Amino acid sequence: MPAVGAAVLLAVYGSLPEVVPTHFGFTGEADAWGPRWNVLVLAGVWLAMSAGLVALSRFPRVFNYPVPVTEENAQRLYREGARMTVWTAFGCSVIFGGAVASMLGWSAGPVIVAGILVLLAALFGGIARMMLVADAPRR
Repeated sequence: MPAVGAAVLLAVYGSLPEVVPTHFGFTGEADAWGPRWNVLVLAGVWLAMSAGLVALSRFPRVFNYPVPVTEENAQRLYREGARMTVWTAFGCSVIFGGAVASMLGWSAGPVIVAGILVLLAALFGGIARMMLVADAPRR
C-alpha cells in the first residue's frame, strides 16, 4: 500500500500547487499550509515507517509482552506479536494514505478514521489475544 501511495503521489506531484495543505482539523478543513515538497516528506516517512514495522514483525522475540514469556507460551506469543505488528503497520498505512490523499485535495476523512479504527483494533485486539494465548494449553 505505501508503494502504491508513493507512486500515485509521484505521478501527480508535478500538477500540485506550490502550496498544499499540511494539517487538517477535526472537521476536515485545512488549517495549515506549506510547500508542496512536504508531500514527499510525508511519503518518505510513510514508506520508512511501514518498512520498519514489517521488518520488526520478523523479530517478535524483542517485543515487550503484557504477560511473562515461558517456554510453553513463547511461540504463541511471538505469533500474536508479529500479527499485531503487521496489522499496526496496515492501520498506519491507511492513516498515512488518507493524509496524503487529503494533501492532494481529495476527501479522505473516512479513510483516516478507518485507519485509526484498524490501528486501535490491532493494538487492543493484539494485547487481548496475547493475554488469551499466554495461558492456553498447547495443541
